[in-house]
Amino acid sequence: MGDFDGDGRPDLVSGSNCCDPRRIHLFLRRADGSFAERQGVRFAGETPNKYARGLARPHLVDWDRDGHTDVVIGYPGGWKLQVGRGPLAGKTEVEFRPVELSPIPGASPIHYHIADWDGDGRLDVLVGVQSDRAGERPMPHAVHWYRNTSDAGPPVFANARPLLELPERWEMSAFTAVAWGGDDGPSLVVSVWKDWKRVERGIPWPVASELWLYRRRD
Repeated sequence: MGDFDGDGRPDLVSGSNCCDPRRIHLFLRRADGSFAERQGVRFAGETPNKYARGLARPHLVDWDRDGHTDVVIGYPGGWKLQVGRGPLAGKTEVEFRPVELSPIPGASPIHYHIADWDGDGRLDVLVGVQSDRAGERPMPHAVHWYRNTSDAGPPVFANARPLLELPERWEMSAFTAVAWGGDDGPSLVVSVWKDWKRVERGIPWPVASELWLYRRRD
């Protein structure tokens, strides 16, 4: 969520459903607190990732600290974030520019999240990863932190630092960073699952699916 149109109310943005990688969906907040009907925001120019098939993870943040909300999108499997700079009010098409992160050797991204992880007032990038299966020793699912080292303007990221690893057999779907239970800093809530079973019509389904809380330590 974030203020897409600059009216001071938090709006809701989501990735497109399944098979349209050239669009995200926007729900503007009305003055009464309800959301307006869904509207599409298309990507101008080339599709950022033709293999994404609608798996965009959009964020509404002030990426370059110019006072305007920007759209930042991360895709599973890629080390490039796509940034559409604001102001965004009234736009139904946004031009995106890639921002490349330093890849983590042997890893492939699953999920991106943007938050001020260390409380220094700068937006950092958190990424959930899995093994890219190219190495001899596959890595467990894990979350890494790209710390923003820039005091002004667009972020400049240090190399990734590990935050946590999941136990063997458990895999990650997504995660978010939240202030849990009145904590001063963010903690991680991670959606995890393990193993597969066949259910009706042979559709695979996780044997176990849970939410795990990892509270940040100072």
